[in-house]
Amino acid sequence: WRKKKNSGELAQCDSHPRQSLTGTEPAENQLGLIELRRPNTTAWRTLEKPIRMDTNAIYYLSFYMQKVNNDPDVRDEQYGNLSLQTSTVLEHPRKILFGMSSEGYATLQADMQIIESAPPLQSGKTYFFVAKIVASENASDQVFMRAFSEEEAIPDQEPPVWTSNTTPFQDSNVFDLVRLRVARKGDYLFDELRIGTTWGSVINPDLPRLVLEKQ
Repeated sequence: WRKKKNSGELAQCDSHPRQSLTGTEPAENQLGLIELRRPNTTAWRTLEKPIRMDTNAIYYLSFYMQKVNNDPDVRDEQYGNLSLQTSTVLEHPRKILFGMSSEGYATLQADMQIIESAPPLQSGKTYFFVAKIVASENASDQVFMRAFSEEEAIPDQEPPVWTSNTTPFQDSNVFDLVRLRVARKGDYLFDELRIGTTWGSVINPDLPRLVLEKQ
């Protein structure tokens, strides 16, 4: 993980190779969970296979996230999220973002849309985020997201209803970077990022996990 978008400097985050938010023993090809806490709040990495919004494709993405602490005196600057970004320098940078707002709501952001879903997520609890990105070369794009609690069963098939979804929008960017970001008053754990082309490829724990570059 890198500290900045296009630099080689290593991010100042903590890696826990033998710990996992999944509740299972990490596989040999897993690097363990990542912990981001104040004052080190950002980590970048390059995707092995970019998510292309300029073609006809459907992508699925999943990851685990847990907010470690909750500052009782501050309602802002406690958010945490994972976002897809482009290494291309743009006048108006674009991203697709999934995470938790400072107030604790599951958050989806794409295009100029920000969707927050109730009820609030809880600190100290692990949530499994699953997203679907529908990209189109000539038509509109759309993003769907759902955050599962530890008590919820993960369905074998894609659910007919998602917790959050954007309205259709236009985007032709190539998202080749993933960014983890937390506010300076929030500590978070991230684990098990998966990107695939089917629902099963991102919710099945027995499938390969090699979605990020090896370096």
